[in-house]
Amino acid sequence: MKHLFLSFSFIALFSFSCLGQSKADSLWTTWNDQSNPDLVRVRALSKYAQELNPKNIDSALFYAQKAYDLAQKNQFDSIAAYTFLIKGSANRVQGEFDKAKNAYSEAKKIAKEKDIKGIEASAMYSLGIVQSDLGNYDGALNYYLEAVELMEGLNDNSQLGNVYNNIGIINVRQGNHEQATINLEKSIAFYKSGKTPDERSSPMNNLAILKTRQGDYSGAIRLYTESLSINEKAENEYMVAYSNFNIATIYYLQKDFPKFYEYTNKSLEIREKLGDKPGVMRCLNNIGRVQLDEKKYDLALVNLEKSLKIAEDLKMQAYISSSLLAIGEIQIDLKQFDLAYPNIERALDIAEASSDKQTLSRSQMIYGYYYKEKNEYKPALNYFNKSLETNNDVNIEITKNISEQLYKIYSEVNNNKLALKNYELFIKLKDSMESQENKQEVIRQEFKYEYDKKTFADSLSFASQKAIQVAKLKQTKDERLIVTIVLIIVFGFSVLLFNRVRLIKKQKLKIEEQNEELNSLNENLEEKVEERTQKIVEINHNLKESDERYTYALEASNDGIWDYNVKDDTIRFSPAIYTMLGYEPYEFKPSREAIYNLLHSDELKIEKRKAHDLFISKNNNDYLLDEYRMINKAGKTVWVQVKGKIVEKDNHNKPFRIVGTHTDITASKLRNQEMLTAILKTEDAERSRISKDIHDGLQQTLTISLLNFNSLKSDLKELPKELKDKFDLGWEYLQKSINESRNVAHTLMPKSIVDYGVLSSCQKLVDDMNKSNNDTEFEFSHNFKSERLPNQQIEITLYRILQEGLNNITKYAKATQVDIQLKDYDDIYMLIIEDDGIGFDIKKMKSKNRGLGFKSMKNRLDAINGHLEIDSVEGEGTTLLVEIEKKTNLKS
Repeated sequence: MKHLFLSFSFIALFSFSCLGQSKADSLWTTWNDQSNPDLVRVRALSKYAQELNPKNIDSALFYAQKAYDLAQKNQFDSIAAYTFLIKGSANRVQGEFDKAKNAYSEAKKIAKEKDIKGIEASAMYSLGIVQSDLGNYDGALNYYLEAVELMEGLNDNSQLGNVYNNIGIINVRQGNHEQATINLEKSIAFYKSGKTPDERSSPMNNLAILKTRQGDYSGAIRLYTESLSINEKAENEYMVAYSNFNIATIYYLQKDFPKFYEYTNKSLEIREKLGDKPGVMRCLNNIGRVQLDEKKYDLALVNLEKSLKIAEDLKMQAYISSSLLAIGEIQIDLKQFDLAYPNIERALDIAEASSDKQTLSRSQMIYGYYYKEKNEYKPALNYFNKSLETNNDVNIEITKNISEQLYKIYSEVNNNKLALKNYELFIKLKDSMESQENKQEVIRQEFKYEYDKKTFADSLSFASQKAIQVAKLKQTKDERLIVTIVLIIVFGFSVLLFNRVRLIKKQKLKIEEQNEELNSLNENLEEKVEERTQKIVEINHNLKESDERYTYALEASNDGIWDYNVKDDTIRFSPAIYTMLGYEPYEFKPSREAIYNLLHSDELKIEKRKAHDLFISKNNNDYLLDEYRMINKAGKTVWVQVKGKIVEKDNHNKPFRIVGTHTDITASKLRNQEMLTAILKTEDAERSRISKDIHDGLQQTLTISLLNFNSLKSDLKELPKELKDKFDLGWEYLQKSINESRNVAHTLMPKSIVDYGVLSSCQKLVDDMNKSNNDTEFEFSHNFKSERLPNQQIEITLYRILQEGLNNITKYAKATQVDIQLKDYDDIYMLIIEDDGIGFDIKKMKSKNRGLGFKSMKNRLDAINGHLEIDSVEGEGTTLLVEIEKKTNLKS
């Protein structure tokens, strides 16, 4: 496939003049002269900032800000507004389009409030430029037309020249060449009658580009040469770069690639020096495209990817699309279809969102080429025909290439009638373009002569008359050579045209013979087709009934169906998946990321919960079974059970296609949670009852017995030693029984929780641990302002988890230091237990079905919507983190 789609870059900027040192020095002197009035000094400073732009953007921004601060302090409104125009212009050259838009909007706001029409018009015009850079052409036109209305009232012809120049550029991009010519010629006329006639080089460049697109190379050469001369005399580097860039385009069209590279690199060097990021991007883009034409794919990819990076930084959608398409073409040529598809898909999305018909047509054509190279002719034909309709003969080269591709495809599928139609169109356009190329060769020689003559004349010494004579003689020889070449080309074209006509006639006869043969075969196939059609009707009827039964079953079950293509990373959802989450069917784009983004925040904290694992089994088998929490459209939690099965595998036995269901199990989860809550409440109530029975019954009995024994102790002096020893042993065991019963009662349900709250209970538990463990130091801290929590069940849960955690540490951790923190935050209560013990492997613990203490903790937390995290590494200690939401709906 030929890659002749060099994008023409149009000037849509102010024409910045080269910084005149004498003018800048004069302004700086005026600013530094303290005897001048403040108004004069601040105005000089703002103009000095403008003179620095775009030569030294950082300095321009610095002095513009300083001028603004002084203007605001002294209420110089017009200067304050003007400094925002300078900032916006500098930001735009840097590619900071959002900052530029904000600066221009601020200038417009001040000017409108203070009725400063000139600056308001400039701000509207500048906002239009930013919109154009971002590819929003309709928005840009709206700003430009508002600016024209203001400028006409001010009789500002130079500014009107700027506006009509940029309107003409947009007309070209939208394919309205007739209106573009009118507006660009208006721009030139306004510049000539205004204060800055040299700035007419900008619309002259753009009109030359338009004439190049229309095939009027002579007119384009004349305009380019005149524009370049104006800019070189004015020493306007910015516009010289554009002129070199556009002259390179002409050399490209003339197939003179060495000259193309020479002038493009001249433009690139100037733009890099000026910090012109959009200009650098355009140069790299065109170099990459020409290298694509020359099949220098490695070099082309380097420059196109550089251009794409800058375009994405600048958010210039048109050039993002252009670079993506060129990269996609290379990848298609290299048969890298998986890499090419996302690039051309993204380029088509951008083109469809814009009003640039040529880019849209080209995007559709590349899509067709992609499917043709994959031998998928049906979508290829669809996209080629769409491209042909969008192009509407605006770009003959695109039409020629599409007709050639359609001819080849229709020939492959034996549609001889359409193959002939497109072949005739292809030959017609090819002959026309060859004729045009012959004319271009003559024009190339003329351009080479004119431009070389100008370069020679500029360096020629007027004192050397003999050298002038030699030049004139050379001119005469060149002219004779050109005439000879033209005659040879015309003769060759005539011979070629004659041969083409003969070839077309032969092809037409051959196709007619093939059509007759096909007609005879079709007659014999009619009966077989009718029989097959009847069978297909019956099969379709059976399939329809089966599909209806399947659909009714799905609707009755309310299960959502998903179908995941692993290789392409694409997924399809049934409507039930959307309605399950409170959305309208297809309200969001079906993707793994869409489901991942709807997961509950606690699910996102789970290490194994990655986007890729939501629809693929993690157990290396053909089945998927999982469940997780999601947030529906109303912001409420929905529990979803996921089931899936691998239905297709690739040649490497890897999953290729997985089909499964989403089931809403929220009601079941809530019932389980209520059941678990009831069990824990019953358990705690029974613990409390037993504790109370021990405290009020058994302990009282034992205490009374102890008192009675105590009263007898003084009377035992007379007893034999043997009886006295037995009494002392009974006395000792009775005291132990009282202490043990007290500890059991406290462990079952600490009385301090009921009487004083969780803080006192936790502190006592830690104190008891410190007393009973000489090798481990326990530290407890909190930030609670109140001893009691509003909910006693949360107090009990926190105490039980702390109790279980400390028991585990004393049994297994071998820790020397344990830090316990209880925190009260705005939305949650948090308990953190950290130890410096031996740690453990969490995965091994789970695989061996150990950790019943942790399971008990999790059950308690599940009952109150709490969250548990455990972080442990062997040899590095363990951290246990508990979070409980304050808004948990529980009854105390």
